[in-house]
Amino acid sequence: MNTTISGIHRQLQQLLIQGPGQGPCGVQPLVIGFSGGLDSRVLLQAACSLPGVSPSHIHAVYIHHGLSEHADAWQLHCQQCCQQLGCQFVALPVSVSLASRTSTEASARDARYEALFEYCRQHQGTLALGQHLNDQLETFLLQAQRGAGPKGLAGMPALVHRQQVWIVRPLLEYAREQLEQCAKDLNLQWVEDESNQDTRFDRNFLRQHITPLLQQRWPVIGQTIARSARLCAQQTALLEEVCDERLAPLLAGCSPTTAKARAAADARPKIQFKLRQQGISLEGLSGYSEAWQEQLVRRWLEHQQQPMPEARQLSEILKLTRSSADAQPLIRLANKELRCFQRYLYLVSPLPEPGEPSTTVAPGQVFDEPWSVVAFSCSQQVQVTGNMPAAVCRMHKQGVSKKLKDWFKQWQVPAWRRRHIPVILENGVVVAVVLPDQPVLFTQADNSLTIAIEKR
Repeated sequence: MNTTISGIHRQLQQLLIQGPGQGPCGVQPLVIGFSGGLDSRVLLQAACSLPGVSPSHIHAVYIHHGLSEHADAWQLHCQQCCQQLGCQFVALPVSVSLASRTSTEASARDARYEALFEYCRQHQGTLALGQHLNDQLETFLLQAQRGAGPKGLAGMPALVHRQQVWIVRPLLEYAREQLEQCAKDLNLQWVEDESNQDTRFDRNFLRQHITPLLQQRWPVIGQTIARSARLCAQQTALLEEVCDERLAPLLAGCSPTTAKARAAADARPKIQFKLRQQGISLEGLSGYSEAWQEQLVRRWLEHQQQPMPEARQLSEILKLTRSSADAQPLIRLANKELRCFQRYLYLVSPLPEPGEPSTTVAPGQVFDEPWSVVAFSCSQQVQVTGNMPAAVCRMHKQGVSKKLKDWFKQWQVPAWRRRHIPVILENGVVVAVVLPDQPVLFTQADNSLTIAIEKR
């Protein structure tokens, strides 16, 4: 057997045991991201010849971006390769933004990965990708010119769990020249993407003009950079381990550890607005140095699969550790918002503003407007509005009357969510409100009115 293929077998078997823990003969399929190019062609050949594994266990997935006039021909080539090998073939079309050359490259990559992740989730498969040693060198250089730290310089991991999918990269120890020689020895055919020659893309510029010079001067630079990337990955893993230990007690919802904290938890009102997001304590952050504050905030955002903030945004976030308890800052981060409540910082989805007129809801009709924090239905016809109308309500006949605003304060509804609490009216009179986990009826409500929380 070809020595390169044998080496890939060993790498693949080791990664599958370390990650999914099933080995190559497990019940889960091995999904190959198959473009028909050199690297994925060699990877597919190795996967289909794994000892003890039937090629039918291998799923080759071709992503049709629709960007090249040759895309249909490449798809046909990939399908024919799979027919010869006896593995399963799937072609998935994706839509790619054409806003600009740079964004097209990024959009194509994001669409490709999302399609592969979704396929793997549907089939409980492990994703195998064909990036090799030269790709790792290019990734390191690209991250360095962007000013990345150890995490970025760690490059592409050989094994990682992302979006509920295990990803393995068994070719990272092999240079492109080795893979090309392997393909020639086995008489394999592959396609060449003409866009790889377009040096307007940063990676192609490096590949065509920079890395050849570096390799000419330092022939083993690929291996030495890969070693640096592994060291950065090790340092990052150690830092993240310590960071997670320090982050855990700062998160909202942690079990109280003191008698005072337990007593405070027991004294909470029975009716309470519950934030579903996990906040981070600004008070706790303030006890760390600024460098550690940055690390903890970044790690907190990473756990929520959010993009890292720019330096300016991170500086604004850290200023919140010195803000007053009643401060209401708003920091926009990608498609999310950072909000404060009771000295905790939360990452929340923005909601549209409620409309001014109320909405009439028929009996049994599900009310599920985008501005509302909850979906629900009522047993009789009502009107629904937001914006926290000025009204005085009483929960019990012998109880006190309070403004709706004061009830919301008592129930610990953050100021930035009060406008999004649905308010129920009958004949123009406020009779109830609906919190995410429970409806609250006031004494003005009809005795026959019932409200049911609906799933979204």
